[in-house]
Amino acid sequence: MQGGAVNFDLFPAKRGCHGWSSELRMPVNAASNFCTVTVEKRIREEEAWALQKSLQDGVFRFQDWLQAAEAVAASPRTSQVTCAGSKKELQRFRALQKDISEKVWSLESLNRQYRQLVWMGSMGPRLKSSVQEVNWRWEELRSRAAAVSRRLQHFVNQWEEFGLKKETIQVRLMELDLRLTEVQHFSGGTSL
Repeated sequence: MQGGAVNFDLFPAKRGCHGWSSELRMPVNAASNFCTVTVEKRIREEEAWALQKSLQDGVFRFQDWLQAAEAVAASPRTSQVTCAGSKKELQRFRALQKDISEKVWSLESLNRQYRQLVWMGSMGPRLKSSVQEVNWRWEELRSRAAAVSRRLQHFVNQWEEFGLKKETIQVRLMELDLRLTEVQHFSGGTSL
C-alpha cells in the first residue's frame, strides 16, 4: 500500500498451495501434501456423488418398471375362464416371469452400486431405503408371478385332462353305438 491508499485487491498475488504454506507456518512439503489430500478427497466426493446420482436414476427407472409389472401381476384372469383363456393368460404370465428374470441383472447392478457407496461411506438413508424397497418389491413380484403361473398351469392341465377324458368317453360311446347297431342288425331289427 502506498501513502494511505486502500488495496481492494482480494487476491494480491495468485498464491498456490505454496503461498499458503508461509501463512500457515507449514513446511512446503506438508502444504503440498495437504493440497494433494484435499484434491484427492474432492475427487472421491465427486465420484461418490456421481455414483449416488447414477444409483438414484437406476432406482427410479427400476421403480417405474416395477410399477408396470406389478399392475400386470395384480390382475390375473384366473376365475371362470375357458381353456383357451387360461392358456393365453399362462403365456402372458410366463412372459412376465421371463421379464422379471431378465431384470435380475439390473437389480444386481443397483445392488453393486449400493455396496460400493456403503464401502465409500457415502450412502444416504433415503437412497438406502429405496434400494431395500426395490429389492423387496422385486422379490414379491417374482413370487406372485410364479404363484399365478403355477395356478394357471394347474387350470390348463385340468382342462386338457378333461378334454382327453371327454374324447375317450366319446370314442367308447361310439364303439357301444356301433356294437348296438350290429346287435340290432344281426337280431333282425328286433329290440332286446
